[in-house]
Amino acid sequence: MPNLCAGAECVVVSVDYRLAPEHKFPAALDDCVFATRWAAIHAAELSASPDRLAVAGDSAGGNLAAAAALTLRDECDGPRLAAQLLIYPVTDYYAPGSRSYAQNAKGYGPHPRHDEVVLGPLSERPPRGGQSPCRPAPGAGSRRSAAGPRDDR
Repeated sequence: MPNLCAGAECVVVSVDYRLAPEHKFPAALDDCVFATRWAAIHAAELSASPDRLAVAGDSAGGNLAAAAALTLRDECDGPRLAAQLLIYPVTDYYAPGSRSYAQNAKGYGPHPRHDEVVLGPLSERPPRGGQSPCRPAPGAGSRRSAAGPRDDR
């Protein structure tokens, strides 16, 4: 990711989000959403364009970037994202018993039950489907949310 950031010719804000198991879900997601709001509010100070705000991440960070994008999409006063860059994110809960999962279960990483144990709690959240009721019509003005100082770290 450092090489990608160096060659991007844009302002990069790296998020030092809280890690599990010391900090339970949704602590890391909350940190990423907060940081995205902060970047939107402080874009001018960063010599960045608030209209070109994007989130990015790889692996677990890609999952958090995607989840932050969905969270911000559903906030009526959240910053609008122009793009996402997701590098091998874990974005889909595995389907137990699928042919592909069974064929590739051994020799390619963690034990097959790893996803069940690690991702299981995430599957309990209700799925978000359809279009957000807060999504403004095309051409509507940009909206920003206020983000106060963090004191819960």
